Amino acid sequence: MSEEPPTRDAATRPGEGAGEPRGLRPGDEFAGYRIEAELGRGGMGVVYRARHLALDRECALKVIAADLAADERFVERFRREARLAASIDHPNVVPVYDAGEEGGAPFIAMRLIPGEDLAALVRREGPLELGR
Repeated sequence: MSEEPPTRDAATRPGEGAGEPRGLRPGDEFAGYRIEAELGRGGMGVVYRARHLALDRECALKVIAADLAADERFVERFRREARLAASIDHPNVVPVYDAGEEGGAPFIAMRLIPGEDLAALVRREGPLELGR
């Protein structure tokens, strides 16, 4: 069986159930970003390493799960939080580059921070010292 080629409209790929992410794969294009790799999954959706095509900039692209995208109250809260996060300019806050919706899928693009996530660090090292 051959692998399905990348699509331009991966947000509407059939066969996805409630709670499932949109099924983006490396090479897919979504909202002006090319997906490079999946970084993690959670209750809200999936985070990808992606490249903004117009600016040729690497970023973290968070795409909200289909069931949450169907809840207008959640989507409105997501939009408010994206605007609020984008308004913060502080060295300890990850900057937001972009936010929007593509094919009914809300997304947010932010600076990609290399390294492992906090949950993996705590699993590996245990509780962290307050100063860290």
